[in-house]
Amino acid sequence: AKAIHDADYSGMSDADIRKVAVAGKCGQAVIDGKSDAYIQARFDIEAEQVKADPVRGALRDGARPHLSAVNDNGYAASVAALDFRTRNQKEA
Repeated sequence: AKAIHDADYSGMSDADIRKVAVAGKCGQAVIDGKSDAYIQARFDIEAEQVKADPVRGALRDGARPHLSAVNDNGYAASVAALDFRTRNQKEA
């Protein structure tokens, strides 16, 4: 429920928590006059649509290095280009 709408849910029943969460996310007009089954279904839909927090995922997964070999041939390419340009030149 806190992922859907951040509020104080202490001392509330499950149905009340769902009502507050859905009302906080979608607005009070969405749940006015609706049955508990509708509110529960709407709560389930909102819970499925909550995006994963990338920071929480990184902290949960820990420090797993995703290292790959560096293919930096910039220097070699620049030297090869210089050699190509100066190969047929004569000294002055």
